[in-house]
Amino acid sequence: MKGLRFCFSISTASKLSTIPLGHAVGDLLLQQVAERLKKQTHEQDTVARMGGDEFVIVLNSIHEPGDGALVAERIVRSIAAEFYIQGRTLKVSCSLGISVFPEHGEDSETLMKNADAAMQGAKENGRNQFRFFTDEMNAPVVEHSTLDTICGRSSHEKNSS
Repeated sequence: MKGLRFCFSISTASKLSTIPLGHAVGDLLLQQVAERLKKQTHEQDTVARMGGDEFVIVLNSIHEPGDGALVAERIVRSIAAEFYIQGRTLKVSCSLGISVFPEHGEDSETLMKNADAAMQGAKENGRNQFRFFTDEMNAPVVEHSTLDTICGRSSHEKNSS
């Protein structure tokens, strides 16, 4: 499948485990998380830290849709394995959301937004989970926008009379 791209949005639960250990340990942990993510991808893929404990991966090396799930499983297992930092053993979990080009968006902004929605769905289902984006994940946002529009219109109509 030519043109198939996967956008992964990843959030780790590292903030909670490293705050008592200090920022230096947290920084080292994030560096090791990034290294593990890189080891699960290919040279033509992109791994980027977006801030805090959130990363984005763009897989350019995928040729079959099922390969995205295999990479996601490897990433979850890799991040769930123990980290050893400054003589301490740390456990980290991750939630991973996946959107696919062009099925879930044709621009990077839409793909990232949809991967993020899928990540939130993964978080709601517990730790060390991944989810593919579905249109239903955006349904609450659309319902909320529609309700705001209806309520705003009703308020305006009431004030106009």
